[in-house]
Amino acid sequence: MSESKNTWVQVAALPKCNFCGDAANYDGATTLGPWANMCEKCFAYYGRGLGLGVGQRLVLSLRDELLTDAQLNEASRIASIIKPAQAGLTK
Repeated sequence: MSESKNTWVQVAALPKCNFCGDAANYDGATTLGPWANMCEKCFAYYGRGLGLGVGQRLVLSLRDELLTDAQLNEASRIASIIKPAQAGLTK
C-alpha cells in the first residue's frame, strides 16, 4: 500500500473513537465540522478523507522507537492482506 506522506502518523497507543468508544484508527475532520478520533466504521461514515488538513491514519508503533518507512510499508502490506481475510470470517 503506497500512501502519501501526510496521510498517516505513528502513535504509541490508539485512542478511543470519539463517536462509539472503539479503538480509533483515524484522526481527522468530520462531516459534522470538528476533528475527531474515529474507528474504521465511524471514519467511513463521518470522515472527510486523508491528507494534509483533512485527516491521518493512526499507525500503532510496535516498539518504543519509531518504525522506519520500510517497516511501515511492510506492516501496511500485511494489514491489507489480513483485513479482507478477517472480514470474510465474520460474515
